[in-house]
Amino acid sequence: MRLLRDKSGFTMMELLVAMIVIALGLLALSGLFPLGSRARMRGEGITRAIELAQQRMERLVEQGFDSLDTSLHDSTYVQTYKVEWWVETIGWGPSKYDSLKVVTDTVTYLTPGGGRRKVGLTTYLSARIARGG
Repeated sequence: MRLLRDKSGFTMMELLVAMIVIALGLLALSGLFPLGSRARMRGEGITRAIELAQQRMERLVEQGFDSLDTSLHDSTYVQTYKVEWWVETIGWGPSKYDSLKVVTDTVTYLTPGGGRRKVGLTTYLSARIARGG
């Protein structure tokens, strides 16, 4: 009778250990998917908020220096985003050319975790710049 001395191949124990190692690795990787999903949702929220703030700011600036009333303070909702804006005047002399209008625009939104975040934009308008001189 001939004894099999050829030991090529894997034993059942080696296969079992390899399967356990692979399973643990996949289990560790599966924990990263919820983190990636939350990060993507946070990124989408802040991107949309900045987009809304930029759109509102562009509309306000297009009105021009003379059209922006300092009593202007308003807000609106776009889906779950609250867009709020106001205009203030900083003056240092008697002429309207000796002043700036500060336009502030903020967007508040809910995060995936239920918290609130706020992004804001501020710009300064001058009568001289607005009139081209």
